[in-house]
Amino acid sequence: MKNINTIKAMLCIAGTTLLGLSLYGCGDTTRTYEEYPANVAVVNASNSNSVCLDMAEIQPAIADACKSNGYFSYIIADGDPFIGYHDSIFIDGKNLSPGNYNRRVNSKAVEVSESITTWTPKTDEVDLLKALNLAAKDMAGKDSPTIIVYTNGLSTAGKLDMTELSSLDRLDVAATVEDLKTSCAIPDLSGCSVQFYMAKTAGNQETLTDKEERLLTELWQSIVETGGGSFSMNYYLPDSVSVLESAPNVTPVAIGDDGSSIRELTLENVPDTLPADFEVMIGEEDIAFKAGTAEIKDESAAREKIASFADTVETNHIDLLLVCSTASYGEAESSVTLSEERGRAIERLLRDAGVTTDIRIKGFGYDPANPFFTNDIENGQLVEPIAATNRKVVIIALNSEQATCILN
Repeated sequence: MKNINTIKAMLCIAGTTLLGLSLYGCGDTTRTYEEYPANVAVVNASNSNSVCLDMAEIQPAIADACKSNGYFSYIIADGDPFIGYHDSIFIDGKNLSPGNYNRRVNSKAVEVSESITTWTPKTDEVDLLKALNLAAKDMAGKDSPTIIVYTNGLSTAGKLDMTELSSLDRLDVAATVEDLKTSCAIPDLSGCSVQFYMAKTAGNQETLTDKEERLLTELWQSIVETGGGSFSMNYYLPDSVSVLESAPNVTPVAIGDDGSSIRELTLENVPDTLPADFEVMIGEEDIAFKAGTAEIKDESAAREKIASFADTVETNHIDLLLVCSTASYGEAESSVTLSEERGRAIERLLRDAGVTTDIRIKGFGYDPANPFFTNDIENGQLVEPIAATNRKVVIIALNSEQATCILN
């Protein structure tokens, strides 16, 4: 998706504030700390092929656990994940002034922080699924547990070894999750809020494409929800990028060959021959609509933009599915209608340009069931840079596996 790096950066500008706010995303916020302790597990999958977690990012989670007399757990996700720290935290605030109580809380938070910095990966590879399972078991029986996972999304060992894939873009999410269910490898996450913070790859690991990041998001979301937990995905972009020094080896996961599979296309870079899994993104920067309508702002420019793609489609006799979305604004039903109307406007442009093949339209509005939709709400507010990327029509082959999944 275009401008995705800018979007991810904006998601992370809040840094520790975002993490601190997200810990209480669910539940009754009217309850006091005494009634609602923060029970938090942090899974750190920083490794030689991933941007390293700045330990300061964990401070809000530790502070919440200390202030609420909760529970804090810290898991290292290497090839043989282990718990570096876990403890129930009790600070008696009776007979203490607010100032003295806060100083005691801060002192305990510093103590815990210093303790966890001594733990680093010991074993080659990353078994992220096992680490998640370890966190789930450690939080079992806790009230409203939260598991925060810092990772690039890749697992290179255990029952979810992505190095066995010919390329990551061929990951079959449904089949993978079904295999994990069959082998009883899905963690029991009942009642857990699982928050992934996706870091960039580094070291010997090639940069992931947007499609591969989306597949990883779908995979971990499916694993978490199959295990009974709730899932959210955020992006972790620290101000300063670093990689663990002298970290154990992590085998790179193969990335798709751009020569055999084109994942990101716009109307300006369409080749003469399209692969079976092509995705053509038509965003506001390509064909803009008037706000809240399906009326194209500049018909002449839109026709010119779409002409080359239309020629390729007609020459190769490709049937199309137009997957349409909007930003998370207004009523859900009206957003679906608007997205369908915009899809029909794009279909009209294609027909006028000479396309005679079958064209179908699927309007999602801002339904997150759309695989091309990105959550554009943070803390109850619309994040406009992300919302802008959801105002789009994605064109894929009607006979592709992805189209079959979307229509069914």
